[in-house]
Amino acid sequence: MSDWNHVEKRAAQKDGATLVPNSGRNYQKGDAIYNQYLIDYKFTEGKSFALSLEKIRKHEMDAFRTNHIGIFVVEFMGHPFEAKYGICDWSYMKDLI
Repeated sequence: MSDWNHVEKRAAQKDGATLVPNSGRNYQKGDAIYNQYLIDYKFTEGKSFALSLEKIRKHEMDAFRTNHIGIFVVEFMGHPFEAKYGICDWSYMKDLI
């Protein structure tokens, strides 16, 4: 799949999120906003996905600067059973539970 921007736009629409203009290349970072969450979408056609602590911390800081909670949405595409997962800080997840 070559047009990830189109996939990102479609995912945000399905989630009811608002896309961040220019996909976070300006002052506002992240890919989309949904309520108090700053979403960073990640897509893969593979069977695995790696997320570094450095990338997680950067997204958390970007979210904090705009008074949001950073969330990663990872979508595995192109498999018989597509899967979509949300990744956030454990302390926040405990509050949700």
